[in-house]
This record gives sequence, structure tokens and C-alpha cells, in this order.
Amino acid sequence: MKSKKAILDAKRLSGQDDVQVILNDMKKVSDELSDSSEELEQYMSTFAEFSDILVITLKKLTPQIMNATTEECKWKIIWFLRFHPMPSSAAICSPNKKGKALKIVKELCYECMRKAWLEVSGLQLSNSMLLFVVPHFVEKLMDLLPSTELFSDFLYRTFNSGGYLAVLSLAGIFKLIVKNNFEHPNFYSDVYSTISSNICYSNYAQKFFSLIDLILSSSHVPVYIIVAFLKKLSRVLLYSPLHCQLPLLTSIKNILKRHEVAHSILLNRENPSVSVALTILLWEIKAIQQHWHKKVADKAQFIDQKMQDHEVGVVWQTSEQIFDSVFNKSLAKLNSMESTLPDNSSVSQDDDDDQEEQDEYEPEEKRVRFGNHKKIVGLNLINEKEPSNSFLSFENTNKLWCS
Repeated sequence: MKSKKAILDAKRLSGQDDVQVILNDMKKVSDELSDSSEELEQYMSTFAEFSDILVITLKKLTPQIMNATTEECKWKIIWFLRFHPMPSSAAICSPNKKGKALKIVKELCYECMRKAWLEVSGLQLSNSMLLFVVPHFVEKLMDLLPSTELFSDFLYRTFNSGGYLAVLSLAGIFKLIVKNNFEHPNFYSDVYSTISSNICYSNYAQKFFSLIDLILSSSHVPVYIIVAFLKKLSRVLLYSPLHCQLPLLTSIKNILKRHEVAHSILLNRENPSVSVALTILLWEIKAIQQHWHKKVADKAQFIDQKMQDHEVGVVWQTSEQIFDSVFNKSLAKLNSMESTLPDNSSVSQDDDDDQEEQDEYEPEEKRVRFGNHKKIVGLNLINEKEPSNSFLSFENTNKLWCS
């Protein structure tokens, strides 16, 4: 297989003393690799301990990135940088042709990586590429690379494209504002426009709403902005799935606790003119109190109670975890009901004989009445509110009844 041969060639090249020989043959080796991310990661890990070679490779690669025009070439560059190992020590030495120690510090590795990614950000990337590049850059590279403010144009351009890309780039813009003192006059308006119930059905809902909670954590945020966000989050709450409703309720509760002025405006019951009940009252939370899930309904009761002195941790669960908890609880309840019923198999044969003798001397009407009673006791295992197994069968369509 060509990919395995390329990895073996990479190991052979890594033992060379001449860096120039390695650089000349690396292109031929990398061309034999397939598009598999696992093979590329294994290929890159071969050179993980030779950071000097990787730095020189990045210096050779960076000027050629802008010449990438095809989708295939862009993807290869992105994957190469994606699996580029970051330095683990402050200085790594590697012998060169003349026997001198080539000392490369960690900052130089980060600087070369920054220049390479900066060239990539200037390319015309498709949406599929941006969906891969933006999360990796924001979550793993922004805290390591120097001069990340140079990527502001890339992040703002991605944010202005709208949709999911705007949500993904929002965390990077917030980091620029906090760490690099960037000015964004319409920041809260832009964040407000990204909040939608569609996010609740995405894979990054937890990260997004955690970021919203972090953005609204400052005490310097104007009250009208807090009130607007609370109303928007409450409206999203009505259309969100179950696994998002519990953490959203907790976040809304924490924001109200954090900003007492907003709490007095939204939940003022003594003076309706202050609460502006028809426009900004949190009636959505009152509606959630009628939710079919008991935990969600109980969580929404906080607006009718006194606010706690401390915030509550936000716990996120998947739909599968919630389903398992509900199913296990129902199954445990059913097992407890079965354990309270008498075990018919434990009845002795003598008791059965005595019961038969007693039935022989009973009147026929009484015997029939007791027989019906026994059948009804046996049916107590079925919930009266649930249909039987033959409820939808055609043979019983004329025997349907409602309790």
C-alpha cells in the first residue's frame, strides 16, 4: 500500500543528517499519502521529535500556500497544518550536516505556525473547510499562537457570512475583545442575532450557550441588554428540545440572580407598570411550568420563589441520557409494583384443592362474581391510561371503550 510505503520512507528520511535531503524528498513522500486523516497523523507523528525539520518545512510551505487554487490542494494544506505537532519543550536540538546544534525555541515554532495559518485564512475557503478550520483555530490555536489579532479580519468575515459559521466564530471574536482589547460597537447586537432555536439541535449547543452565559457575566452590561437576552433565551426555551431546556432554565436563573435590576424589572409583581408585563414579562417560564417532564416543570418554579443567594451549576445531558433516566425510572417503578403482588406460583396444591371444594358449594351467581374479580386483579399490571397490545387490531375495533 502506498500510504504504508510513505510512512516507511518518512522513518528513513528522519534518520538523515542532511536537512536539505529531507526537504527535497518530503514532497514525494507526502504525495504518496492518501487522504486518510489517520495515515496523515501517523505520518506527522514520525517527525514529532524533529521540530527543526518541521519548522523548516513550514518556512518552505508558507510562501506557496497562496498559490493553492484547487479544493484538493487546500484540503491537503489544512490537514497538514491540522496534524502538525506542537512543540513540547522550550528548545529542541537536532544535528545538521556540519555537526552544529540547531537550536529552535518554542516561540519560533509558534511563529511559523501562525504565519502558515495566516496564509490559509487569506484563501477562499468553502463552508465545509470553514466548519473544520474555525473550531480548531478558536479552541486550540488562539491561546497558543502569538499576535492572534491578525486573524480579526478572518473571524469577522466568517461571522458576517451568517448561519452556523457566525456562531462558530463568535468565541474567537470574544477572545479578541477580552484579551486584545478589540472594539466592537455592535457586538451585543450581533450576538443577539445569532441566538436561535436551531442552535439547540446542533452539536455545539452547549458551547454556544455557555459562551452566552459568559458574555452576560459582566456587571457592566447595560440592563436593557440583559433583559433583551433573557427574553430571547426564554423564547428559544419554548422551541428547544428536552436536553436543552434544563440547562437553559438554569442559565436564565443564574443571569437573573447575577443582575438583580433585571430581575426586579422582569419579575415585578407589585407594580405592573415597572414590569411592563405585556412586552417583557417572562411568561415563557410560566408556560414551561406545565411541561410534561417533571424536572423541567419543577425547574421553572424558580420565578415564583425567592431567588437564591448563589448561582447553580449548569448541567448538560444528551437526549439519550435523559431517555435512559426516564426509562430506568419507569422500569424501576414497574418492578416495585410487581414485587408487591402475590406470587401465584407459591400457592400450595392443598390450598388449590380447598378452594375447589369451596367453589362446589357456592351458588353459581356468587361463583361468577368471584371469577370476574380474579380477572380484574390480574389486569392491574396494565396501566389504565395506556392501550393494550390489541388496541389497534382490526378484530377488536368494535370493542373499543374509554375509561
